[in-house]
Amino acid sequence: MGLRSKVLRILPKELRAELDTRLIDSAFSDYRGLAEWLRAKGYQISRHSLRRYGSDLSAISRATKQLKSIMSDREGSMNDALIVLIRSRLFDVLVESEHIEGGQLMQFARAITELGRATVQQKKWAEDFHERLVNQKRAAAQKIEEIARKGGLSAEAEKAIRAALMGINPLRTV
Repeated sequence: MGLRSKVLRILPKELRAELDTRLIDSAFSDYRGLAEWLRAKGYQISRHSLRRYGSDLSAISRATKQLKSIMSDREGSMNDALIVLIRSRLFDVLVESEHIEGGQLMQFARAITELGRATVQQKKWAEDFHERLVNQKRAAAQKIEEIARKGGLSAEAEKAIRAALMGINPLRTV
């Protein structure tokens, strides 16, 4: 493993938060200006160190945006989003590593295999859950229809009851 970032090692938390804001506001550019700004504050950090830190911060920012985007696209996608992020990070570590020992490579392979299994299991669970939900709605709709016929209700009254009990659009049938 490499050394911890100089930015993380020497900058106080408040100044690092301000640096993060400046990096984001400048679209991760003007590292020379940021190095001069930090120098004026009494911290000697090269623009190259700032660029490396900015690259990591940018990756975290992108991952956070991706996570938010994925989560807003579908319900229950937290696991999907986390798996995508973990896979991405594992790939980054593999690419960035100059030398990986056999034991470490086996750990990465095992982690990737487990992520694959988790993905398959989650998708199977979601499909099973959706199927059970559809079957329960069908059964409930049939029961409502049966009760309505026995009670002599009109089609409109049946649709109103169906909408009230099941929270579905009375114009659609299940």
